[in-house]
This record gives sequence, C-alpha cells and structure tokens, in this order.
Amino acid sequence: MNAEQKEEAIKERFKVYQQRKKLEGLGGWLTYIGLVVIFSPIILIRDIGYIYTPVMRNWDTLDLVLQRIIIIETVISALIVLLWCKIIYLFFTKAYKFPLYFVGLLLFGIGYTVLDAFVVSIYTGNPMFNDVEGLKFIQLIVKSIIFISYITLSDRVHNTFIKHKSQ
Repeated sequence: MNAEQKEEAIKERFKVYQQRKKLEGLGGWLTYIGLVVIFSPIILIRDIGYIYTPVMRNWDTLDLVLQRIIIIETVISALIVLLWCKIIYLFFTKAYKFPLYFVGLLLFGIGYTVLDAFVVSIYTGNPMFNDVEGLKFIQLIVKSIIFISYITLSDRVHNTFIKHKSQ
C-alpha cells in the first residue's frame, strides 16, 4: 500500500467516524424504543387490572397460598411499573444509565416470567406454559434479544445516552 492509498484509507475511516458521531438523538430505532418505554407501564397497569379484577371479586374463596402468590405478583408488578417510570425519566433526560436499566428490566422480565410460571405450575400442577403463554414468552425472548442487541451495539445509543456520566 503506497502513501496515497494509506491517506485515502485514513480519510475513509475519518468519514465513517464522523458519520457515526452524527448518529445522536432520539431518532431512528430509538423512536420505537421510546414508544415501548412509554407504553409498557400503561400496558402493565391495564393487564394487572384485567387479570386481578375477577380474582379480587372472589378473594374470600381463594386459599391462603394462592392469595400470597397473588399479593407477591401484584407487589412485584407495582415495583416494575415504578421502575418503568424511572426508565422513562432516564430515556428523556438521555442519561447514561438508561441502557443499563432498560436491559436489566428486560432480563429481569424473562427471569421473573419463568420463575412465576414455575411457582404457579407447582401450585396448580399444570404445565409452566400453555400454548398462548408459551407464544407470549417466545415473543418476549425474541423482543428482548433484538432490543438488547440494539441497545448494546448501536452508535446512536452510545452517542445519545451520555448525560450525567461524569457525575
């Protein structure tokens, strides 16, 4: 490689660096991630109401173990909603901790889903996942793989979520 080719290669690398550096802000795929961040707690609250309203009407007919399982699930769901609120704040302030919290909550969601299904299957004697729940779990895993890959590898994410890093 002669001097002219080396200089051209350096210029090309610099162009790529400049283009990557420009990828900043809440655009591109981050728009979709933002919608997920905003609507996830709303959907979770809706699902909690949808699932537990009939259960609460018949609370006195449930045995003590099932009542405790439901209370624990409700408390964990409420904590997840609060964590989503923190993630919303981190997202819109472009704080450097957003990727960590977002990925952590996705991984926690997978683990919690498996643990919850396991506990309920032990209690009821039914399989951990029926067809519908199994499909939802597979969707959760695929969605998490896509989001985690994007969050960890994206130049836009790296360039956007840098606020408060020095503090």
